[in-house]
Amino acid sequence: MKANRPRPLNPITCLGLVFLAVANIVTFILTRHTSLSEHVVDPLAGFLQGVAIATLLLGVYRQTRAANGGTRCV
Repeated sequence: MKANRPRPLNPITCLGLVFLAVANIVTFILTRHTSLSEHVVDPLAGFLQGVAIATLLLGVYRQTRAANGGTRCV
């Protein structure tokens, strides 16, 4: 019987994780170590978090499609 090993992550998912880490570090630096206003920091942090989440979702979507043989569920 073949063991159920987890599949390796999609490269886009790995890129999304890197974006998420960078977004969190930039948010931390901007909120703690700069004198910028919240009106500048919040939209920038939100944009970076949004890009990271969108990239992660795209990676999960592509990995699911690859596992199903590229078929489309309707």
